[in-house]
Amino acid sequence: MNTAPSNNIRALRVARGWSQAQLAAACRPKATQPQINRLERGERKLTQEWMETLSGALDVEPARLLPDQKLNRSEGRQPKRNIAPRNQSELELIPGGHATFSGPRDLPILGHVKAGGLGFFIGNGDRQGVTVRPDPLRDVKDAYAVRVHDECMSPVLEPGYLLYVDPTRPVRAGDNVIIQLKDGQAFIKRLVRRTEKALICKQFNPVQEIKYDPGKVRAVHLVVQVSYIDL
Repeated sequence: MNTAPSNNIRALRVARGWSQAQLAAACRPKATQPQINRLERGERKLTQEWMETLSGALDVEPARLLPDQKLNRSEGRQPKRNIAPRNQSELELIPGGHATFSGPRDLPILGHVKAGGLGFFIGNGDRQGVTVRPDPLRDVKDAYAVRVHDECMSPVLEPGYLLYVDPTRPVRAGDNVIIQLKDGQAFIKRLVRRTEKALICKQFNPVQEIKYDPGKVRAVHLVVQVSYIDL
């Protein structure tokens, strides 16, 4: 008897640490838990529309949902020690107490929320607190952390997450980045590409590309680690 799964939905969902209800809530438009259950069990046809909806929620290519696609090690099994899988920027979501956070508690948390809009202000350098310095930033003098305040990068980066930033490392397409504008505004986005006329980024909620004028951009800094529990 062939017991192979009819698709990879469950494996990808479990790798994120999500329940069926959480995956349903991350879909755009939102799905229901019974719908996800039927899709995982093969009782409902995985149409092209469903593939696009689910791949967008899981942040994978639609082909990754098909049963003949070999999963990465981090995608095909339950994460250990409550560590979420890596996203496209090769970041792990690290809970408190993980060994990579063994440094001093001296990393500044920068930025304050804008009133009535997305993003935050970071230009004046005011500290909103401090957090434990992770190993990748141990010797980086100007490293800092910022807190996710809005849902524009959900479900990849949720409100309340702390992002750990290395301003000295180069960024590349696919990286999660902090865009700092010359007027002091800052935004959390995923870098798509850079041209002479635009810095093109992606957000996930709603999914869209956003273009920034290079002449208005002060800096683009790399997010090197993410924590979903304050340290």
